[in-house]
Amino acid sequence: MSKQRICLVIGVLLALSLVLVSVAAAVPPTEKNLQKARLLTPTKTVSFDLVNEVTFDWTDVRNAGSYRVFIFYSEPGEENWISIYVEDVGESNIVLSKDYFPPGNDYSWYVIAYGDSGYSDSFSRTAYFTVV
Repeated sequence: MSKQRICLVIGVLLALSLVLVSVAAAVPPTEKNLQKARLLTPTKTVSFDLVNEVTFDWTDVRNAGSYRVFIFYSEPGEENWISIYVEDVGESNIVLSKDYFPPGNDYSWYVIAYGDSGYSDSFSRTAYFTVV
């Protein structure tokens, strides 16, 4: 191979490596491996005799920019869970009126923590509670 061709191949390889480096720098990092939020309340039974709202509370997740809360219910004897609430929040709790939670139903909820890039692989465990 001639010196001219070798220089051309090296130049092309250098140009490609610069393109790859600049593309890699332009792609924002994702927040994989965020810790999972630990659900604190509610986890068993909620009674509206003393309160008119339910506070959903979970542990802060380091490096999380936001959270998405999912709440479902199932009527007695039913196996299907129906979504009643999905919300993006910036804090590690949310307070909802008792109007969302008719007594006698079973409820479940979980939280996803998101990093600043909007990516997440951090799903909490699901917690269950009943409203009496």
